Amino acid sequence: MRRPSARAWVGVAAAATLGIAVVDQASPHLLAPVRDVAADVWSPLQRAVGTTDERVRTLTAERDAATRQLADARQWSSDRAAVERLLGSAAAAGHTVRAAQVIAFETNARTAVVQRITLDVGSNDGIHSDRAVISADGLVGRVSSVAKTSCEVTLVTDPSSVVAARVGSGVLATVTGRSPTGVAAHPPGDVSVVVVGGGQVARGDRVTTLGSLGGTPYPAGLSIGTVTGVDPASDTRPPSATVRPAIDLSSLDIVGVLTS
Repeated sequence: MRRPSARAWVGVAAAATLGIAVVDQASPHLLAPVRDVAADVWSPLQRAVGTTDERVRTLTAERDAATRQLADARQWSSDRAAVERLLGSAAAAGHTVRAAQVIAFETNARTAVVQRITLDVGSNDGIHSDRAVISADGLVGRVSSVAKTSCEVTLVTDPSSVVAARVGSGVLATVTGRSPTGVAAHPPGDVSVVVVGGGQVARGDRVTTLGSLGGTPYPAGLSIGTVTGVDPASDTRPPSATVRPAIDLSSLDIVGVLTS
């Protein structure tokens, strides 16, 4: 004859206990010996079930901890690869770069385009205002305010941002986050370039920083973006065009502050 399993014993014990409880209501003095026997049977089963539950909780906690550690390791590996890509980029060449992570952002209420970001570095890390911020793909913006452990960055897409630039073979211009007066608004996320020194721009022209005096806030040669459309000519305003930024605003994570 096959021995009943532990599950079967639990079922039998539970049924017996229910029966005892029903009879006990009518004749409690008759069942004292039976209650003693039931206790002898049921207590070891309770201990076994309790031990199993505790083991399950322990294994579950260990599994969850291992999952978190694996996620942390993958994030660390991803961040390290991003920093290496940043430091090895053309934007970082010739500069001292302090890598930082985006910890907050502010969007335009009307267009939902990111205009400002907050980084996890500040004055305690040697960060100062009016320093260029880059990604591996080009110019992100400039540091506009600094706290001890964080700083705020105004992006090239902000309407208040103005960056001196070169277009194509050397046409002087400014890049701003707002469209020129009399021109239809550029697509969300794009910026405008306005010629200031004579000359023309064309679709496909590359736009780079002209460079500020002393390299602050913007050194020369940082990629800003590419001309994607030229605005209609006008006798009352200079030539202008729409520029698609080199950076991907939707995926900004690891960036660099140019400290020198």
